Amino acid sequence: VVADRLRGALEYIAPERLIAAPDCGMKYLPREVAFGKLKAMVDGAAMVRAELG
Repeated sequence: VVADRLRGALEYIAPERLIAAPDCGMKYLPREVAFGKLKAMVDGAAMVRAELG
């Protein structure tokens, strides 16, 4: 899901201007859930970065 959203954003934004960042609300999530969301964001960004070369 994260990689798909980043790819979609790349239709409108140059790769060097796109920043993956967590949305608000992490403060109220259990630590494990917040960590999982951050890991998914990092993994998705890494996938797209690898595709871009």
